Amino acid sequence: MYICRLISHCRILWQAGCEMKYVSELGGHVPIRDRNLKTTVDEIYVAGDAAGIEEASSAMVEGKLAGISAAISLGYDNENRKFKRRLYRTTKFP
Repeated sequence: MYICRLISHCRILWQAGCEMKYVSELGGHVPIRDRNLKTTVDEIYVAGDAAGIEEASSAMVEGKLAGISAAISLGYDNENRKFKRRLYRTTKFP
């Protein structure tokens, strides 16, 4: 699992084979990701700057969701699923 925090680290997402999409409103190429913040490459989740989310509090919430999603994918799911549902209820994503 790799969680990208800085724009300069997005290169590693290209190298890992993540499908990218140009979004001018987000300032360039960003990785395509699903609702769980997983990219098109298994076990790679992305949040924050690398995903085009530069505002700190939004990036922190996304980071939590990405971490929880990764934990669930590894089988750690009991409390994580409940916490994730609470985060989704209080956060609006585009």
